[in-house]
Amino acid sequence: MQEQTAVAQASARRTVTGDDMKKTIPTIIIIILIAILGFAFWKFTFRKMSYSGKWTDLETYYGIQDEDDFPVIHQDELSDMHARRFDGAYYMKLEDVAAHMTKRFYFGKADGKVYYCLPDDRIVLVPGETAWTTDGGQKGQEEAAPAVLDGETLWLSLDFVKNYANFSYSAFTEPNRLVLTTAWEEETVAEVKDSTMVRITGGIKSEIAGEAESGTTVRILEPMDTWSGIMTEDGVFGYVENDTLGEPYTRQPEPVETYTEPDYKTRSLDKKINMVWHNVAVVEGNDTIGGLFANVKGVNILSPTWFYVSDENGDVKNIIYKENIDLMHGRGIQVWALFDNFSSGQSYTDFLTTDAGRSTAISQVVAACEEYGIDGINVDIENITPERGGDFIEFIRELCIAAHKKNLYVSVDNYVPYNFNDYYHLDEQGKFADYIVLMGYDEHYAGSQEAGSVASIDYVTYGIGEALKEVPKDKLINAIPFYTRIWTTSPEGVSSQAVTMAYCQEFMQQHGMKPEWSDSFGQYYAEAREGDNYYQIWVEGKKSIELKLRVMEEYGLAGVAEWCLGFETPEIWDVIEAYMKQ
Repeated sequence: MQEQTAVAQASARRTVTGDDMKKTIPTIIIIILIAILGFAFWKFTFRKMSYSGKWTDLETYYGIQDEDDFPVIHQDELSDMHARRFDGAYYMKLEDVAAHMTKRFYFGKADGKVYYCLPDDRIVLVPGETAWTTDGGQKGQEEAAPAVLDGETLWLSLDFVKNYANFSYSAFTEPNRLVLTTAWEEETVAEVKDSTMVRITGGIKSEIAGEAESGTTVRILEPMDTWSGIMTEDGVFGYVENDTLGEPYTRQPEPVETYTEPDYKTRSLDKKINMVWHNVAVVEGNDTIGGLFANVKGVNILSPTWFYVSDENGDVKNIIYKENIDLMHGRGIQVWALFDNFSSGQSYTDFLTTDAGRSTAISQVVAACEEYGIDGINVDIENITPERGGDFIEFIRELCIAAHKKNLYVSVDNYVPYNFNDYYHLDEQGKFADYIVLMGYDEHYAGSQEAGSVASIDYVTYGIGEALKEVPKDKLINAIPFYTRIWTTSPEGVSSQAVTMAYCQEFMQQHGMKPEWSDSFGQYYAEAREGDNYYQIWVEGKKSIELKLRVMEEYGLAGVAEWCLGFETPEIWDVIEAYMKQ
């Protein structure tokens, strides 16, 4: 009986276990499916949310062209500039050095030499050579060639340029890059708390551009909510997460001041300038000076048009008249002879491109000034093209060095400055020349396609304001016109003629023109119609000249110049004399 009972219990247990298994199998399957799905979800999520370890192609990222090419990071930005490594030294293109460090290096392509003007000497470099000389006989030797000519491109050694400009640079490899600093403005920085990868864009899946190491300082270039654009001290730029950085703060970097601009030994008359041009075309024209000076008041400089370039070799002809020099000196008036490149009937500019051409012109002008007792040179080189801009300013530098050695004053005539004529390098002229003369006229000129004022008050004010951005006020002279233009609009088109103040008055009377004052032009305006002809005149006279002089006095300029003697009416000298006494 007991045995039967035990068998029955065992059978019952087997029956229960079988039923349970039938019930458990679906549960196990569900758990396994959940586990598989959970692992797949976890794997998908981990891949999606984890940080990418892929590095970007750094040569493409920086734009590296070859093993000796070093893209330039300038003022925290990857620029279009490239430095280059020659024999272990670092170089930049001449035009990049001129744009960001100093524009005083000049490459004379025709001579194959590089020049740098000092106050009283000139450094001469031969590309590829480590030795250099000066015109004054000094010699120097560098570890690396100061200049290298690679094909048509001139490269300057940054270590040599540092002798003549304030900047800093550091070169790095893997990848090649060069960090250049030429200005030291306040910057926002932060310390890196935890080493982190720098990514090319904000986001953990972005490719890696470099690493910001713990304890280093980075510059904050583009702050955002969770990521910020930064640049490391070694020129790696990109994005890092904000929680890897300490609290941002501002700092003022210590500027590089290893270079001090020398005194370029310019001279000053130590009084207000009043220079009038005497326009003469032949020697006999000098005889007119006596009559023309009858009503002159307040003039302390006469500038006769005596020197002009006669060929592309730089030969200079002159129509100097010694009697007029003596006459002016007897009245306490200096003579600054004008030197131009167009009075021969042709504009010469090729002579500026060679050392021999520039030297010929300079030596002939300076020698003549010394021989005749002329006090200074007024330079009027016109019709310069952008390609000749560098040649022109080098000529001015070299002329000033030679002239100052002979105690001659140098003034340079300039157009009203605009972006399209900035290749005259007004700022560099102001370093070497004693005075800069702003030709504050020709707002509308002979070739203008529309009638207009020669020198409206807004034009004069604009020109002075722009020039003062580059030239100190105690060096700036504003030139005013003693002439006006009579404009004629006819079926044939628009034309004009430059006339004296007296003739302008006669013309208006003959044609019944009644001038009315215009506040907007700062001049009297008159017009008349006769048949098919429409006449217009923006009149220069006592009131308009007085207004211009008032603006000049407000700006505190060095003085005034007038083009030209004999075109004025007598009362004009009264307002100029009053200006000189202010």
